[in-house]
Formats: sequence, structure tokens, C-alpha cells
Amino acid sequence: MAEIESSAPPCPMPPNECERLRELYNLELINSGHIEQIDRICRLARDLFKVPVALVSVVDHDHIRFLSQSGIDFPPLPRDETFCAHAIMGDGPLIVDDAREHPIVKNSPFVVGSPHIRFYAGVPLRIRPSINIGTISIFDAEPRQLTDEQKANLVALSGMVVTEILSRHAARELKARETRLAQTARMAKIGGYEVKLPSGEFIWDDLLNSIFGFPPGERASAEFVINRYDPEQRAAARERLNALFTHGIPHDVEMRGTRPNGEVFWVRALAEAEMNGDQVTRVLGVVQDITARKHAEERIHELAYRDALTGLPNRPSFIASFNEAVADAATSGERVHLVKFNIDHFREVNDTLGHETGDTLLKMVATALRDSFGPVGGVARIGGDEFAAFVRGDYTADQVTAQCGEFNARARTQLSHEMAALPLAISAGIATFPDHGCNAETIIKNGKVALLRSKAQSRGTVIVFDPAMRREADEKNALMRRVRDGIANHEFILFYQPIIGLRGGKVSGLEALMRWRHPERGILPPSEFMAAFDEPDLAVALGDVALDLAIAQMRAWLDAGVDFGSVAINLSTAQFRLGDLADRILGRLAAADVPSQCLTLEVTENVYMAWGADVVAATVRKLHAAGVGIALDDFGTGYASLSHLRQFPIDKLKIDKSFVQSIESVAIVDAVINMGLSLGMQVVAEGVEKAEQVDLLRLKGCDYVQGYVFAKPLAPDQIALYIADFAVSAPARRGSQRAAG
Repeated sequence: MAEIESSAPPCPMPPNECERLRELYNLELINSGHIEQIDRICRLARDLFKVPVALVSVVDHDHIRFLSQSGIDFPPLPRDETFCAHAIMGDGPLIVDDAREHPIVKNSPFVVGSPHIRFYAGVPLRIRPSINIGTISIFDAEPRQLTDEQKANLVALSGMVVTEILSRHAARELKARETRLAQTARMAKIGGYEVKLPSGEFIWDDLLNSIFGFPPGERASAEFVINRYDPEQRAAARERLNALFTHGIPHDVEMRGTRPNGEVFWVRALAEAEMNGDQVTRVLGVVQDITARKHAEERIHELAYRDALTGLPNRPSFIASFNEAVADAATSGERVHLVKFNIDHFREVNDTLGHETGDTLLKMVATALRDSFGPVGGVARIGGDEFAAFVRGDYTADQVTAQCGEFNARARTQLSHEMAALPLAISAGIATFPDHGCNAETIIKNGKVALLRSKAQSRGTVIVFDPAMRREADEKNALMRRVRDGIANHEFILFYQPIIGLRGGKVSGLEALMRWRHPERGILPPSEFMAAFDEPDLAVALGDVALDLAIAQMRAWLDAGVDFGSVAINLSTAQFRLGDLADRILGRLAAADVPSQCLTLEVTENVYMAWGADVVAATVRKLHAAGVGIALDDFGTGYASLSHLRQFPIDKLKIDKSFVQSIESVAIVDAVINMGLSLGMQVVAEGVEKAEQVDLLRLKGCDYVQGYVFAKPLAPDQIALYIADFAVSAPARRGSQRAAG
């Protein structure tokens, strides 16, 4: 051990490093290869915590070596580059919620480079006090936190690994030292025995009496022990013992049994033979009481494969069951109907009524789902507000659709009196094997497509998959990928449509309108990528692009002395959901030194009136107080009332173009203008395309207009010249208007 003492790797070192290494080498783990029981614990850890990677490792002098890996395949790693070297220094778990923020590991090559670890949790493998030989670890590429229960579960898994290591070591040493039986028994509830042949002398450790439930001091026969096992396991137990005593064939098995007092127990039985030629001369064996471990495994399995909130099977469990059902149906010729459900507006329930109410709603829906589909198939909660069921046997799609209607009715009935006001609706999509796919994976994908069609078409309905939906979904997915690429490649730009003041006769502002400068198809209007705004992440990303471009352009116009008034930008619901929208906008304005009065934000009625309106209201009030203008866009197409309008700081009402362009809507336009003026708001008419429309709007008292009658949306470099020309020609237009009057 001189080398160990004379050199030290550049990483934290326990004060008893030499003793720790001696213990590690004594356990003979460095080159042990894979150990099935430890592999199983590692896989359980990955499933339980729903992480991509779980590891069981030992810390050598200068390397980390892996006993088991699930989700990754690391070679031995330098000790000073790993988290494990830090994890073995403590008594309890090492939890790193976000590695980029952690002062010790933020510069680790596994944080700044692949696999880009953000979250890490590791528990030392403690074989005895102050001796930590390694860790059981989990990590993820996304930051996260563990609950106290999860930390306790990880500590329990560490104990299971240590028990496995010590049990294997004890079985090996039993061949050479009978005195180790007592120590082994104390450490891991292990009782040993020895049988000398041909005399048949039987040495029995007293701990075996308590394991099998015999009175202390009693020596039971092998047959008596076998009869303690479950009936279906006894014949196999006799065959194993016969093979051991006759041919020296060792065994390592787990058995379930019942003690005389009725207690169910589990044991792990290991036995080996000493041979003289082809004759067995001695048999050495150990029996370990693993009842507690089995109970822990059952609990871990429950946590890994069952949803803790609702008690339903979770996604991995459901997928396994559905795969099995499809495989059976492929052989029997049956159909299997998959139904995917989604609670409409569930996010808004959480946002407005709180997560406790949301959890109650989820449990009610789970109860209704179990009552409706449990008797005929499998059910599960497979996501936050997403559930699934499958029905196999002689059922038609119409019958399954009717069953969905029954489920919806049950769910509404489940609502308590306090929640009765919730507009509960559950959308559903159905896909059937083999009609809609030849394997379980395809059916699951097509069920999702049908569910998305249900939510897009009319929420609260049931849609059966049609192949045309798959094509449409593939086209939409391709568009979403292309939009993401377009954002990354700076292909989205802004055009600006002038807003004309009818009283002053000049350009009073501009509305920023997004265009896609497609590398192959040229400039595309919003209709070509409007579907992207249905994806929250893309809606936020495109909104950020619009804000950044518009603010940068305003700064450029201010520097050039262009009197553009203000620029109006549309906001989406997804942007408000971030919670910090006001600060982000005001921060951008301040960074560019653009006065807040230069910006107007347009919000539609539906955004104002949607669930989460409190967040929207708080955001626009903060922006308005800072000087940002607020416009209510597309007024008349939503469902805002006069009382609603008074709740929000609105500077301008924008009349939707569908009313402006319809001769039948003159009375509506007149009413909106009068209402806006009575509330002290300015009124803007959109989509004005004819001179007579301008005259009518001026007569009715409208403040501003925008539309093709004055200009189509213009590129940024056209705006300065347009504003200058409009100012020059304004007197002539006013004169011709007076003459015409």
C-alpha cells in the first residue's frame, strides 16, 4: 500500500483512504463483472426516479469503476472528474439540483460537455461506519429536485446494494472460515450450515431457526425445511438439493415460504460443494432472510409502475400491458381499441384554482375512468392531465365511443359541490389494432393523433383515427421542425402596416406583422405558419423574435429621426404563461433605450377572457403603468363584455376587419365606436380597403384606420420614405376631402 500513501489524486480524499481502499480490494469487486442482483437494483433506480441514467460504482485509487450502469455505457473514469468522488465524502446523499450553479461540480467535463449533467443524486455505499467504497447515483440532463421520500428511497437502494455485496462476499468466505458465519449473520440476517459427507454430520446455525420459524435449539431435517416453502416450489427445491449432494452442482435461488405461525417470508439460499474427484465431501450453504428486501422491492415497484396521486398504473406499466394485449390479439385475431384522454383546460384549473384543486380533479377523473373502463380493459394515467385505456375483445369502435361518453358523464358526476362550476370536458382519441396499425407503437402514436384532432376540432369530443389524420400530423410536425430551423436561422422578419389618424391626417403608428423569409418559397404570410402558434414553445419563441426585431427597429428609426409614433406588436397566451412577461419587455426596452411610449401591445379578447386572466391583467397593468400602450385587438370576434373592458387598462379598441368590410355590420361598427369613445378609448378600424369606408368611419368618429386603402404591410426600409411622402401629400388630401364635402 506504499504507493497509495505516497501519491494522491487531485480530488477530495477521505482521511482513512488507505483503510477504505483495503476494504474495497478485500471485497474483490474491481474485476467482478456484472452482478445480476445489482443490475436489477440499478434498473429499479432508473425506473423509480424516472431519470435517463442510474449507476452503481466503486471508487478506486484513481478511477471510478462501474458495477452496473443503466441508460449509459461509461468506461472507467478518472476519479478527479466525477461526482462520485465527492459523494463518498459525506454520510448522506449528495444532491445537486442544478450542476451549472453548483460551485464544486459546475466545471466538471460531464457538466460542460456530454452527457451535460444538470441534476445528480448519489448515496454512498457504506459497508461499515466511515468506510464508503462507492455510490449508487442517478442523473439527468435537466435540473430537478428530490422530495424527502425520494431521498429515503435512494438511501434504501444503497442499503440493498451493500447487502448484496456483503452477501456475495460472505458466501465466498464461508468456504474457508466457518467463524465468519456469526459475523455474516449479524450483518445481513444470514444463517449458515455445513454438511459433511459421507457421514451426513449436519452443522446448523441457530439463526436458521428464526428464519424458518423453528423453536430455538431444534434441528430440523432438509425435508422439513422444504415443506416450509410454497407448495409449487418444493419439487424444484428437492431437485436442486439432490443435484448438489450427488453431483456438486451449486445453487443460488430465492424462495418464498410460510412459517408455522403464518408469517410469509422470503429467503435467498446459496450452497456449494467441496469435491474429492467426482465425490462430494462437504456442502456449505447460507440462507439469508430477504423478506424486508422483497417488501422494499415491492414498494419500489409500486412507485416505479403506479401513479402515486391517482393509484392508476403509470405510463411504463400501461405500455407494457398494452404491448402484451396487442401481441395476444395478433395471435387470436382480436381487436384492441386504445383510447387516449386529455382534460381540457386543465392547466388553467391549476393556474387559477391551485394545484390542490387540480389534484382533486385528477383523482376524480381517475375514479371515473377505473369505473368505466376497468371492468373491460386496462387504464392508466400516462401524463400530467392525460389518461389512457385499452379495450380488447368483441367491441366495435362505436361501442368504445359510447363507453367514452359514459366515462365523461361519470367524471362530471364525480365533481364535488365546490367544483361543480368547473366546465369539465375530456377530449378523447381512439385507434384500433389492427385497423390503424400493425403494432402497439403505431397504435399509440395514432391514438395521440386522434386525440389532438379532438382537441383542435371541438373539445370534449371523441374522434376515431383516420389515416388522413396521420398525414396531416406528419405535415404539421414537419412544419414545426422547419419553423424551429427558421427561428434558428433568423428567417422570420417584420413588415409594418401604417396606422393613419383620421383627424390629423398623418401616420400615427405602425403595426408589426410577421413574415417568413423562406429560403425556397420567398416571403410567406402568417397563414403559412399560423399552426406554430398552437405550440407554446414556438409561440413564445416567435413572440421573442417579434419583440427583439421591433425594438431594434424602433431604436434605428429614433436614431434616424423618423417620426413613426408607436409600433404595435401582438401578444399570445403562451407568452403570458411565462409569468415574467412585463419584466422581460420592459427590460428589452431599457436595454435598447427605447421609450416605453413607443410600444403598443395588442391583446385579443380571447386572451383576456381565457382562464388565467388574472395573470394577463396583472401583466398589462404593470406594462401600462410603465407607459406602454395597450390595444384590444379583433374586438367583436370574442366574448368580452362592457364590464370586462372596464377591468383592464385599454387605450385602443381595434375593430375587426370582418365588420369594417361588411355593409351589414355598419350598426355594429357604429356601436363599437360609440362605446370606445364613451370609455375614453381610441378606436382603430382594421382592414380598410375603400375610400368610402374611410369616409364612413370618419363620419362615425373613428380615430384611426389601417388597411390597403393607404398601404399594404411595408418592409422596414420603406417606412421612412412612406411617412415623409404621406406628410407631404396630407394637405392635398384634406383639401380634396373638403371640396368633395
